[in-house]
Amino acid sequence: MAAEPRRLDVAEVMSSGPQTAKQALESESPIVIRVYALPADGLRIRARKRVISLDEGSIARLVYALVTSVASAAGEGRRPRFREFATAAGDWKAAAAYLARLVEEGLATPPGGDAASLFMAANTMRQKTYEHRIARIADGEFEVNIDRLAGLPADEILCVQRGGRVACRYIVANMPRSVAKAQVRALISLAGLKPA
Repeated sequence: MAAEPRRLDVAEVMSSGPQTAKQALESESPIVIRVYALPADGLRIRARKRVISLDEGSIARLVYALVTSVASAAGEGRRPRFREFATAAGDWKAAAAYLARLVEEGLATPPGGDAASLFMAANTMRQKTYEHRIARIADGEFEVNIDRLAGLPADEILCVQRGGRVACRYIVANMPRSVAKAQVRALISLAGLKPA
């Protein structure tokens, strides 16, 4: 009879740091990773006098950046800064819009407690207003509500590590596959491994 696979939770890694992921993924036995249905639909940003809908790949990058920046900061015993999250995402305006969505849903607190600047940066069409508001929140710390995150619908992804590479079966029912994949890949990179 096969042994019960080990378990790893994205929320646990986000609250305790990357060392948790590294310890869980270091052995070559199967592991089940619990991923959560983070907001992934209908995200839009305003740029160049038009509204742009973010595609699935952009949202996956934002989810990946969120998990890695929050877990890395937790490993150092502090809260993440907006600048770290936005730089990891590669798109500051999209990062502001995604964090604003998380704040609206009660999953995060605004950077530096300045919700008005966050929402203005995410929704303004004027470049000057955007730059001014982003500058106000860039070094502000935000916090992800881990209890609310753990209460979201979740899926479990079966993975196995062989020779420094992690192979997973991305079978999901509660979220887009790209969101689950982004969360798992964030944990894999935090552990210093590579996806198969």
